[in-house]
Amino acid sequence: MICEKCGEEIPDGYLYCEKCGNAVQIVPDFDLDLEESLLEMQSDVAGSIDALFTPDGERKLTQDTITMPAVKGKIALLHQAIFVTAVLIVLVAAVLFDSFSKEKNASDYTKLAEEAYSLGNYEEAAEYYESAISMWDGEFLENLNEMRNHYAEALALSGDLKKAKDIYATVIREDPADEVAYQGLIDILLDEENVQAINALVDGAEDKIKDKFYGYMSLSPSFSEEPGEFEDVFDLSIEPPKGIDGDIYYSLENSLDGEIGTHGEDELYSEPIRILEGDNAVKAVFENKYGLRSEYVTGDYLVKFEVPKAPVFHPKSGTYKEPAYISVEVPEGYECFYTEDGTDPDENSESYRGKLAMPIGKSKMKFVLKSDKGVLGEIAEANFDLRLMVFYTPEDAVNYTASALVMSGELIDIYGNAPGQDGKFKYMCTKAVMEGSRIYYIVDEFLEDKKGNLEVTGKIFAVDSMGGMLYRSKRDDEGNYQFNLF
Repeated sequence: MICEKCGEEIPDGYLYCEKCGNAVQIVPDFDLDLEESLLEMQSDVAGSIDALFTPDGERKLTQDTITMPAVKGKIALLHQAIFVTAVLIVLVAAVLFDSFSKEKNASDYTKLAEEAYSLGNYEEAAEYYESAISMWDGEFLENLNEMRNHYAEALALSGDLKKAKDIYATVIREDPADEVAYQGLIDILLDEENVQAINALVDGAEDKIKDKFYGYMSLSPSFSEEPGEFEDVFDLSIEPPKGIDGDIYYSLENSLDGEIGTHGEDELYSEPIRILEGDNAVKAVFENKYGLRSEYVTGDYLVKFEVPKAPVFHPKSGTYKEPAYISVEVPEGYECFYTEDGTDPDENSESYRGKLAMPIGKSKMKFVLKSDKGVLGEIAEANFDLRLMVFYTPEDAVNYTASALVMSGELIDIYGNAPGQDGKFKYMCTKAVMEGSRIYYIVDEFLEDKKGNLEVTGKIFAVDSMGGMLYRSKRDDEGNYQFNLF
């Protein structure tokens, strides 16, 4: 339709021109000749009717013919005008009724939906919201996405989660900044524990949305060290994802020590983990404050210590006519253990603390180093054959010691019985040392219990192999023997 006033095109259904405001003329103007004919016909009809009745109002009984005016053509024209007018009125009424009924029905359905929702009838509320949305034409509902969010919420509460997620997703596609739709969709995904979907949803959102909902994500933790091979033990830290509140759980399995923590369960991480020697398999997971766990992150850490080489000892293996102190080169931070019976030493063997007296006769001594990492190294073997050319024998040295102790009253007899002492003392001479030009037999004292077990008392005696003199002896910090005349 074209506006009669300004010539602007008026859309169908509009009652006025949007440009100039001129009202649309729904009923057309009557033709003037038609109007005069209608008035004349009205007068003639009225006269004819009056001729049918007496002045008293009674119908005339005569057979007088009443002359009607010739109005047939005019009546036909009147019928056409009335018909056109009626059709136009019906069309306008239909348009107005349709518009007002839409507005009324959308509003009514919305109110019905809200009422059903307040009563907990969520399925019914969802149906009403769906009806209201179906009537939306962009004019009567202020915000379609707002209505969709209410619809999706009712769907979710009624149990139709799939459809609710679809509605929320539609809102997000149309309005990527709609926080209500994001919250609704995330709430559903939380109930489903669908951490991958939440991570993808938030990570793909615009910055403002991402900042608001970042805490719902559950990303994997990270290790302070990249997995690989190491030469020393170290502390491994597990870092949570930045900006997300939650806890870290982990498990650690060491090839030497076995699994740490409760079998089959993760242990709450609270401090750095000590990665020890061997192959360490670490597995960690992050759990955010909503109880959603990330994907596991794993790392294999192989700690392989350097194995100490066989220690260097002095003097070298061989046959000797005079005793020499035996010493071992021990690196700083290392320990040395040894045996004198030919067995392999370990951490439970005698600890090397300084020079050692050379064993008398043939002997096989073994030495091993323990690194500062606790690793035992290769074993060194020493073979000595000490052949002394002296006046007294080791047996003489033991007898001289026992006799002197009896004479001093420290023993009751040469068999080692002592006053007030359970068990008895034993004396053994298995090694010798040389100080200056003198060779001394070293005699160690032991206490033997009733079961025959020997225990070193720590008392040391020495006998001059040439003169037979008895000395009390002790070792200094370097292992050298010192002598005091008995």
